[in-house]
Amino acid sequence: MTNIQCARCGASEDPRAASYSSDGLVCRSCHERDMEADAEQMRQSEEAAAQGLGGLVAFGSREVVRSSPAPVVASPPTRLHEELRARGLTYRREQLSESVTVMGATTQRSGYREKWTLPAAPALQASFTTEGLGAKLGKLFTSELQTGDASFDPVVYVRTTTNDATAAFLADDSVRALVAANVRSAGSFVIRGNEVECTVWSSVVDDDQPEDVGARFVAALGR
Repeated sequence: MTNIQCARCGASEDPRAASYSSDGLVCRSCHERDMEADAEQMRQSEEAAAQGLGGLVAFGSREVVRSSPAPVVASPPTRLHEELRARGLTYRREQLSESVTVMGATTQRSGYREKWTLPAAPALQASFTTEGLGAKLGKLFTSELQTGDASFDPVVYVRTTTNDATAAFLADDSVRALVAANVRSAGSFVIRGNEVECTVWSSVVDDDQPEDVGARFVAALGR
């Protein structure tokens, strides 16, 4: 198999190890640097994203206190996680928690961040976030997409480099409902190459089984 040249640094790379980016196919080293930068931007943006938590609107001072991530959970928490692992997908999970104080009222919330690795990159490359976080990821996903769904578009900021594939994915009513419920609670989904990062605030997601929100999103990519 002929190696490809990294679109960013020019290094030679096995195409099976390369990842998609807004610049084209990039090598593993450039991809890992991008992922580290994305993770830092995600952490910095979650405070702003939390302002819609529980219907609170921040007028005046606001304080956010985070605890350190808990150890990675090694065993799958749901049956769907087990099914996806049996299909060759792997994931790591961090537990999240924070308290948000707005005008003297404190709200506690907890959640998790799952980082999935798929056997191959899906056809769509996109982020589904609040508008503030989506703007920060604009350097990676060059086009904003709207679905025409009045209950979805005001809530979810979609950035993508694969408009047709992303539009087809969001044509499913159940997918839009899952994504909107998570983003409404300050969560997010980001697909880059064959990696998917799902941030879910489980105490506020409007779902009977919030533990499998990330897994359900990943499963929908394979439909």
